Formats: sequence, C-alpha cells, structure tokens
Amino acid sequence: MKVNLLGIFSKSIKGFAVSGLSVNAAKAYTNNKRVLFVQQNAYVQVFEDEVTEKTTTWGLDRVDQRDLPLDDTYSPDEDLDGTGVHAYIIDTGIRITHEEFWVSAENNATRARWGVNTAEDNNRFDCNGHGTHVAGTVGGKKYGVAKNVTLVAVKVLNCAGDGTYAGVIKGIEWTITDAKDKKATANLSLGGPTSAAVDMAVRKLQESGVPTFVAAGNDNSDACLASPARERSVVTVGSTAPNDSRSDFSNYGECVDIFAPGTDITSAWIDSDTHAKAISGTSMASPHVCGAAALLLQSGVDPASVDAELLNRGTDNKITNPGDKSPNKLLYIGENVETNPPTPAPPTAAPTPCPLSSIKIEIMTDEFPDETSWKLVNNCNNETKASKHFGFYDKEGYHFTHEECLTDAQYNFTIYDQWDDGMCCEYQPEGGYKVLYNDKVVAEGGNFESSESTTFGSCEPPTASPTPTASPTASPITPLTATPTDTTSPTASPTTPFTATPTDAEENWETFFQEYFETKRGKFRGGISKGEYRSGKQSLLLNKQARKATSVWTDIERFNVLKINFYAKFKGTNDGDGIVLMAKNNKKWVEVTEWLMGKEYNKNDEWIPLSATLPTQGMNSLKFRFQHKKYRGQENTAFIDDVSISGLMKPTPAPVLVPTPAPVVLPWETIFDEDFEEGSTDSFPGASIETFEGKNCLLLKRQQQRVTIKSKNYFVDFSEIKLEFSFYFDSMEEDDSFFLRMKLNGKWIRMKEWMRGEDYDNGAWYTGSVVVDTKGSKNVKLQFRGGGIRGDDKIYMDKVTLSGK
Repeated sequence: MKVNLLGIFSKSIKGFAVSGLSVNAAKAYTNNKRVLFVQQNAYVQVFEDEVTEKTTTWGLDRVDQRDLPLDDTYSPDEDLDGTGVHAYIIDTGIRITHEEFWVSAENNATRARWGVNTAEDNNRFDCNGHGTHVAGTVGGKKYGVAKNVTLVAVKVLNCAGDGTYAGVIKGIEWTITDAKDKKATANLSLGGPTSAAVDMAVRKLQESGVPTFVAAGNDNSDACLASPARERSVVTVGSTAPNDSRSDFSNYGECVDIFAPGTDITSAWIDSDTHAKAISGTSMASPHVCGAAALLLQSGVDPASVDAELLNRGTDNKITNPGDKSPNKLLYIGENVETNPPTPAPPTAAPTPCPLSSIKIEIMTDEFPDETSWKLVNNCNNETKASKHFGFYDKEGYHFTHEECLTDAQYNFTIYDQWDDGMCCEYQPEGGYKVLYNDKVVAEGGNFESSESTTFGSCEPPTASPTPTASPTASPITPLTATPTDTTSPTASPTTPFTATPTDAEENWETFFQEYFETKRGKFRGGISKGEYRSGKQSLLLNKQARKATSVWTDIERFNVLKINFYAKFKGTNDGDGIVLMAKNNKKWVEVTEWLMGKEYNKNDEWIPLSATLPTQGMNSLKFRFQHKKYRGQENTAFIDDVSISGLMKPTPAPVLVPTPAPVVLPWETIFDEDFEEGSTDSFPGASIETFEGKNCLLLKRQQQRVTIKSKNYFVDFSEIKLEFSFYFDSMEEDDSFFLRMKLNGKWIRMKEWMRGEDYDNGAWYTGSVVVDTKGSKNVKLQFRGGGIRGDDKIYMDKVTLSGK
C-alpha cells in the first residue's frame, strides 16, 4: 500500500500525518525514543442538535443580565463591539457575503474573509451552514455578541459537517501563523474521540496568545471523554436553555468551564445572504463566549487573562441541573464589561508554614496521563484526605505538584494505573511519582503494574483510654455471586446464581462508567466492528477470532452494588450460543452471568437491552470481560454497544479512631542483580542462555520450560523477597504464558502468571515483579515455569533482580 503524506505540523505539534501506513511501520515509530506517541487519525464533527424554525433569538438577551426574566434588549458596553479583533472560526467555513457580516446596512463590504481550507473538498464556501451560524453568533451585526469583529473562515469540516483530526490540526497550524501580532480569539464548535494530538494542538493555539473556546459536546455525558473538550488549558462551554436549565443534550463535568445559551439560537444561515435559522447545540453556546472574549480583547485585557476574566465575571448559581462536577457559572457580558482599573495588590505575605504534617505528592506524567490516579487515606480514621481520579491528568510529560497540610496521623498513599502498565518504562516520556512527608521522601517510583502503596506516619493515641477492642479481621475474598438489587441490604447470598435483571428506575443509581466504542484506545480492549452499531459508528465485536474483550480496572470503592447495562445484537447464533460476563477480583476471573440463545433471548439481528447486577463485597476495583460461549464458526457473532455501569453508594460510616502502632518501613536489600552477560550463573544453574537483540538473555522454550533460582540461603535473613525482571514474548500464541511458583515447606505454590493476550503481546519488552512472603520459612525455592510453550515459542528474560527485607 502506498503511503501518502497528509501534512507536516510544526506550530501546534511537532509531527506529521500519513495514510496507508502499515501496522508494523506504526509500531516501529512507537518504539522510536524520539517519537512521543503515534495515534490513529479520527473523524471529528460539528456539535449541532435539532433544528427549529424560530426566527428570534434570546441568547444575547440572556448574557447581558444577571437574572430572569429577559428584558428584550442586548446592552453590552456601547463602546465595545469587537473592533480591531480577529475571530477565527475553525469550522465548516463562512458565507462571507451574508448581510450579517456587512460593515453596515449602507456598506455591504464584508467583515468576514477566507483563511484556509484543510477539509480537502477544494471549495471556499460554506456548504453546510454550521460555520456561518457560529460566525453569526460571534460577530453578526444582528445576532452577534461582538458586532464589528473581523471574522476569519478556517474550513476544517466538509459539507456533511465531518472532518479529520489531521485536518483540524492543519487549520490550527495556519491560525497560529496568521494570528501572530493580532488581537485574536478562536472558536472550535466541533469534537470527536479523545486525542492527545488535537488536545496538544489547541493548547499550543491558546499558548500562542489566541484565547480559544471549544464546545463541550452534545451527548449528555462527561465532557472529559471527548477532544478537544477535555483540554484544560482552553475554555470548554456547555449549553443552557431559556429557563436557565442545562440543555438536555449538553455534556457536563469538571472539564466544562462555563455555560452559555445553546438551545434554539437564531443566527445567519447559508440559503441566502439574508437567511437566518435557529438551531441547538453546545456549538451554539461556545461562540457566545468567543464573542465575549473579543470584547475583552478590544477593551485592553491581556490575552493570557481573558479566560480568567470571563470566568470571574460569570453569574453564579443560576443553572438548574448543571450536571455532576460541573461549575454553576453562566456567561455574563452586561454593562461595564470593560476591566476596572487594577487595585494595587497588598504586599505579599511570607508563606505560612504548615503547623501540622506536610505531605507533598509529585506526579510526572507519561504518554498516557489519563490512566493515572491516586488516593491518600488517613489510616487512623479511614478517611480519604486527597485523591485524583482517572482522567484528571491530561498533559504528557508534565510535572504536577499537590501539597496537603494535615494532622499528624498514619497515612496510606496508593497510586493506580488503569491499564496495569504503570508509569514507566514502556513509553516515552517516562513517568513517575514521589511522596514527601515533612520534607522527607517516603515513596517514589513508577515501575509498577496496576497499583503501588506505601504507609507512613503514626496514629496519635486517643485522649481518653478506650476499652480495648480487638481489631476487625478482614473478610476473606470470596467469588462474586449474584443478588437482586436491594438498596437496604446489598449483601450477596453466595448460593444465588446471577441473572440478568431489568433496570429499576426508582433506585438512585450513579453512572460512573460509559463506553460507546468510538475510539481505538477506549475502556475495553477487543475487536471492533465498523459495520454494526447501535449508536455512533462502531461497536464491540465477539466472534471466533475476537473471542473476548476486557475493560480497564474500574474504581468501585464507594459502591455497594453495581449494575451493568448494555445492548447486544446476535448474528447466526443457535441455541446454547451466547455471551458471558466475567469480573476479575483479586486476580481471579469469576463468571457473573450469561445470555444464551433459547434462554435469555430468542432473536438474531436485532439490538436487545441486557442488564446484570452484582454486589461489590467490599472490593475497591474490578475488571469486566465479555466473552463468547460455544461459538462454532465465523457466522456466530455478537455485537455489544452503549455499555454503562452504575452503582449504589455505600453509607458513610462514623469515623472510629483505632490506635495503630507505627510500622517499621525497611529498605529493600539487593541480593543479586543478574544480566547474564557472563552466561549461565550460580543463581540459575543449568539455565539456557541465548543472545537476543545483541545481549545475553535467559531463555524459556519447549525444550526447557523450567528454571529454578538456587537459594544459597538467600532467605535466612529475610521475611519478604522481591523479584523483578524484564521479559519478551516471541511467537507465543494467545493465552500461552509463564508463571512464577514458590516451594514453601515442600509444597509448590503458583504465585503469579504473565499471559500473552490483552495485557502482553509478542514483540515488546515488559517488566514483571512479585513480592513473596516467606512466612518465616527458610526452606524456600523460586522457579520460572512455562505454561503451554510449544513449537518455536520463546520467552526471553533479562535484568533479574532479587531483593529482600
């Protein structure tokens, strides 16, 4: 296949876009240390909702007053109209001859001009209408916020309102160059799946001195799940209705910065130079804020201060149902919009030292910052004192610092990675973390799998002597079992089988997980179908080749009961064929329930809603997996779409202070560090050593599937042993594996397994580690052993380190 160059980027990101690149070539770029990331180009679209035929507007009337009812006037400061400011409309183009953009009623010279077309349709006009409507709201003479602003058409979307992220980035690159040395603002009423490249591009546009505004999206869901809406450096705008409620389509959440009118907004349209139309969407809300930015720029506000000034002037607490974690702030550009003369700042006081315990948490993000989360818990009362959820971090290779001033206590810090590959060392840039307690480092690292924890400090004794109470014993981890949803008694009966259950509308469920399978790197790893879908353009595929799909680890700590809802469509299935829902808890997969032809459903070729509930049984996190059952050929196929997981909240227990002695944290002491450059060693007697990629490596293969680590009394002085190593799969089949086992007091125990599949693939180096409790025994052996190594299957191992404490 011929490789075609689509564009070279240098202003917003350093990179290029191509088509026709093979998967192997893309992987080769990924492995190049000079390449930050490689991602698939994605489609982007306008955020426009239903169309109405209203010919009046209310949006301008709302943003110039604090309260309802409307007064049928629009009165920003009479001297401010955007004169001297350029507004770049990165959209479908602009009908620049429309009377909305005339200099005046007597002078039909236009204030709009064409900039560039990167939509690859080779025409310089708006054949969709969306961009013209947005431009009219920013700067139309009747419908616009800034009625004399210069409008620039940056066409990145085609006649259908679609485009690619490569085209959007090209348009941003052009805008950065053209806006240099101008007073300028930009609006992007568009979006698509999450993209580090497009997020980086709009961030560079903002940093170039162009205040940038983006639409939150029209999915009535978390704006943090789309780009560029999730980018924190730009202003993300949600939509409101005439009654000050959040528009029923508007996205929400902590990635939203402000709301503005977006339902039934009248503005210019493309049918003629006089035509107007009312349409709805967050696409209509964002240009209100962009126009307000033009007024501030005209008034002399520094571009770097425009965002903060708009948010500071916004009207608080007017929006009903703004959405979970959304700001309750509505755009305001009423009279006296000019900035007041600055009040001299008082002398800066010396920083107040923390009188208690200071805890500093430093996070250096890797290539996938949104996969990192952490939690700081006071062990003395089991209270979470600080945390950052998955998706909070959104900048690659960025240093974040969080400081807390807390009471003296014993604390537990846990850091998590959503994809079980830590923060180091498979990707560039490499990430890591550090925790300082009263200016002393108590934890640091980055090379872990799903999580890593450390405990520090100590609990203060209570003021009064409590009656001695035995510490509660942790319940053993039990397999997940089914129970009907019950908000008053969510404890599971271990003998009740799981069944699919209908949604109970009366329950107060909180939805915390949604997946529509529209992005390549979503919340599930598995096959994707572009030909069958219930919503969007893709769905999850299960068939003979794509037998299972596994989710990321999901935080469920705050819930008692979970409900999994999704839609499924079956093709060619017979009685007994179907899908199984699995859950992974404590490294063990457990069946939740199954849906089989002839039992739970009886029809092929139609989308059906399915649901299941399960108790969390005190677990903090779970993985979910869909997999086929009894599929006998390619024709037996299932499609899954619109997956959501909801939970019922746990009751908050009263804090109980339990004195706990301070643990003694001992450092790990290295016992040996082996790189096999001298061949077989005393620590691995009789092991096969083979040169691979220019270095000697330990080899597991069909002829030698076991390698035992000679103890040499390693365990006499240690109660814990940590083994760390690198490994590489070569020609391994799916589900082939190797594992570490320990011989304790004459009995072999399997400790951990590394399987070729969704977590580890052929052709890449991975890092493995395991900590072993010797349980006081001195008679311990450790052994690597292959699981199903056949034919030419090989596992290379290197940099084996054994430590103890």
